[in-house]
Amino acid sequence: MTPTAKKKSTSKKKPTAKQPPKKKVAPRKKAVAKKPVKKTKAAKDAEILEVLEEIYQEPEEEQKNKRTKKQKNKAPVSPSMKMYRRIAIGFIAVTLFLLATVIILSTIRATVTVYSSVTTMNTEFIADVVAETEMEGEIPGRVIDTTIDETREFVVDEEGASAVPTKAGGMVTIYNTSNRSQPLVATTRLMSPDGILFRIDKGVTVPAQGTVETMAHADEEGQGGEIEPTTFSIPGLNSTRQKEVHAESFEPMTGGVEYHKIVTEEDLQAARDQLNMDLLAVAQEDLRTEVPDTYTGETFFEEVIGEVVSVSAGDEADSYTISMSIHVVGVFYDQAPLLTIAEAKLYEGLEKGYQLFIVDREGMTVEVERYDLEHEIANVRVTLEGLTMVSPTNALLDKTNLVGLPAQDLKDMLIDAGVAVGVDVEFFPFWIRKVPKLRDHVEIKIEEPEMAQ
Repeated sequence: MTPTAKKKSTSKKKPTAKQPPKKKVAPRKKAVAKKPVKKTKAAKDAEILEVLEEIYQEPEEEQKNKRTKKQKNKAPVSPSMKMYRRIAIGFIAVTLFLLATVIILSTIRATVTVYSSVTTMNTEFIADVVAETEMEGEIPGRVIDTTIDETREFVVDEEGASAVPTKAGGMVTIYNTSNRSQPLVATTRLMSPDGILFRIDKGVTVPAQGTVETMAHADEEGQGGEIEPTTFSIPGLNSTRQKEVHAESFEPMTGGVEYHKIVTEEDLQAARDQLNMDLLAVAQEDLRTEVPDTYTGETFFEEVIGEVVSVSAGDEADSYTISMSIHVVGVFYDQAPLLTIAEAKLYEGLEKGYQLFIVDREGMTVEVERYDLEHEIANVRVTLEGLTMVSPTNALLDKTNLVGLPAQDLKDMLIDAGVAVGVDVEFFPFWIRKVPKLRDHVEIKIEEPEMAQ
């Protein structure tokens, strides 16, 4: 070290802030393409040492900042990772949505309850009842007849008879307490205490100290003469004689009104019907005794072959007589095969989309159309009725026609078409407002009509 240099080191300088040592930066060299040279292990170690020296020569704070920056930049979030995360979240959301949709669709249901309307239908056909069956459809049976007659008296009903005023009357007893007889001419007056005047029907002589009975009638027509038992004075005698001769009744006076009975056409027809019905009942019992009990069905044909009536409509009479003669044909047959044929024909006439739920077997009617007594053959007209209701095969209940309909529209359609008198629609879940489009999720119930007993 030289004196000059020593002097420089001892000279006083103005104190300045301590500056951190500047980083030595190697001058940037122009890039020149070089052929790659394979570095030796020693060269690599030298480079590492050089880097460590530079690090330690840097201030502590700068090193700390540098380490912080390295840590922040150590694991940066890649943009592709964010995208993948969003895709995953979206996939999960879509999956949950689809799952919820499947669950909802699998649980959606509609239950339609149809309260069916009622329609009456019947079948009518001609069947042959024969003593010996030879062809299919013939009904085994018997055809027999009888004739019966009767004469009967009928009393005219007082109801409706015309009322005619007449003079009420009754029996009176006339007393004579004197010692001489008292003659009384016909129409002699008898006066009641109430002033009702009567007259005796014929002349009589009342013996002394004796009595006489005779008929007396009111002087005027009407119910005013119908009085209870009472005493009578005789106004035609003087006052002294009236005390000795007087009359008394012991029964009420009656007959102030008479009812004239008029025979009407209604009376005569009712009498004919009654006699005809009674004669038919007798004839039926007679015919039943001629056939075996194996025949469970029967029908009768009857005609009046003679009738005589003693009065005509408008005649006045208390009673009259009617003579009547009737001819009755009885057809007895096996009920079971006839009912089977009738039911089959009833089903043949059943309208498509409807079903029978009541067959009125007890109400089946059989009427004689023609008969041949010689060969015991009869043609009978058979009528059988049934009640129908809508069936599940009805086109209006096809689920294809119901899907997508609101409840009210579905109700209006079925009721307006006449297949239902009422419709209930239930949806599940509760927020559903239309019939599901999946047919398997639609249930249709048909309720039988409640018939009055």
